[in-house]
Amino acid sequence: MSNSSNPKKSEIMKKTIKERLIHLLAVRPYKKPELFLRMYKDGVQEKAKKNIVVVLREVSECKNKVLELKGTLWIDVCEDWPFYSELDKAKMRKRQPQNLVSKSAIKRESDVAIKREPEVSIKRDPDMSFKQEYDMGVKQEYDLAIKQESDLAIKQE
Repeated sequence: MSNSSNPKKSEIMKKTIKERLIHLLAVRPYKKPELFLRMYKDGVQEKAKKNIVVVLREVSECKNKVLELKGTLWIDVCEDWPFYSELDKAKMRKRQPQNLVSKSAIKRESDVAIKREPEVSIKRDPDMSFKQEYDMGVKQEYDLAIKQESDLAIKQE
C-alpha cells in the first residue's frame, strides 16, 4: 500500500521515531515484537528502521519483558496527539502519573492562571529550558498560594 493512499499513515511517518514511541508507550506497555509490529504497521521510513532500537532504549524501561515509558518522559506526552483515538486518550490519562501533567495541560493551566491572577506573570527567557520554566512557574504558584494563605489567616485574626 502506498503512503499516498493512506493519508493518516503518511502523516504519522512525518513524526519522529521518538515522538511516536513515546506516544505509543504512554497508552500502554508493549512487548518488544508487538511494538515493532505496530511501528511497521503504522509505517516507518527505511532509513529510520535502524534507529528504532536506539530510540527505544532512550524512551523506555524494560520491566518483566515489557517496555514501559520512562517516567521522566511523561512530560513529553501530548494529550491531543493527533493519532490518538478517544480510547487511546482515556487509556493514556489513566496511566499518566497523578503528580505529573503534560506540556499541553501545563500550557492550558498556565493560560488560565495568568487570566485568573493577572499579578502573576511568568517572565520567559528564550535561553531557559522548558524544565527551568516549569520549575519557576511551580515556585511562583507555590509562593502565591503561601501569600494567599497568610493573607487569609491575617483576615481571620
